[in-house]
Amino acid sequence: MSRPVGYVLAGGRSSRFGTDKARAVVGGLPLVARVALRIAPRVDGVTVVADRADKFADLGLRTIADPIPGLGPIGGLLGALEDAPRGPVFVVSCDFVAFEPRWIDRLRAAWRSGDSAVAFRTPRGWEPTFALWSPALVPAVREAIDRGERALRRLLDRCAGRPVPPPRDWDRAVQVNTRRALSAWLDRTGAGPGAFL
Repeated sequence: MSRPVGYVLAGGRSSRFGTDKARAVVGGLPLVARVALRIAPRVDGVTVVADRADKFADLGLRTIADPIPGLGPIGGLLGALEDAPRGPVFVVSCDFVAFEPRWIDRLRAAWRSGDSAVAFRTPRGWEPTFALWSPALVPAVREAIDRGERALRRLLDRCAGRPVPPPRDWDRAVQVNTRRALSAWLDRTGAGPGAFL
């Protein structure tokens, strides 16, 4: 398959983080820019889905608005799928502070024509915010939203997503929802608590 189109989800309210999580600076870069830079070599263009269009234009990132604000990741997914010129679409959350870009290749290798989605499935369940999705799912996503179902893991079950065993080093993947979690990760990696703003 050709390279997927890349989308970074950054439309959350960051209520647990206290400030805009996407703009927390790690290693000299805002998280959203850091994630975009890391996936760029393995996708065909990177777009950020946020609560408003052009929110990250100052960072040189194409940014579109959630079509239905306030829904969390499913709203960002809908925005990505409706915007995508073709499929599949690679979607990743801006709070993935640690991942290996080559993991995208593992998902690509598993993708088959006609697939609705391809995602890693660990003993804890699906990993839907580091996954490939088909734009053909737009009606199913809208139906889920209409039913009040916002969980992407449930959507993967409903659309018969293709499960992929995670890479052996998947335990290196880190998502952060709070400043404390980010500080703890920075401490573990030796960067120290003052490495972000």
